[in-house]
Amino acid sequence: MAQNNIDYVSFIGTNSVFSEGKIRVVSDLKISGLVEMDIESKGKVIVTESGKVKGSIEAADINIHGEADGDISATGMIMISSSGKVNGSLAARYVSIDDGGICNGRMVTGEDAPNRIREKTAAADQALPPENITQNELKELSNEQKDGLDIDWKSLREKTRR
Repeated sequence: MAQNNIDYVSFIGTNSVFSEGKIRVVSDLKISGLVEMDIESKGKVIVTESGKVKGSIEAADINIHGEADGDISATGMIMISSSGKVNGSLAARYVSIDDGGICNGRMVTGEDAPNRIREKTAAADQALPPENITQNELKELSNEQKDGLDIDWKSLREKTRR
């Protein structure tokens, strides 16, 4: 009897919400719902137009057609389509952003990109924002003054949004 080779795919549907913890899959993962946790996949992760991820994504390849808020790392390629939006750092061997696609964050490409971005992110996570700085005070600082401050800008943005 011949054995069929089937690639099993995990799917998170449109009306699904996953929060707390971490998702780990060995196959491809397609997300059409809301995921509020970190994701690790040995295969490809696809965030559809209706999908939203709030957490980091690590996979072989990653396609973003919806929204991703968190750092994204791929051993192969990250593709952001014209409808895709990423708020976070990208690290991959190759990165492709279609016209209209949005990426707000750092980007590192090349064979060792995922390792390099982990090192930079770890260093940035150790920097603490000054507790007493306001959004208006931050706007008044010159770029040179901002560069001289040891601030985790992502945490500060999140803190001032509340």
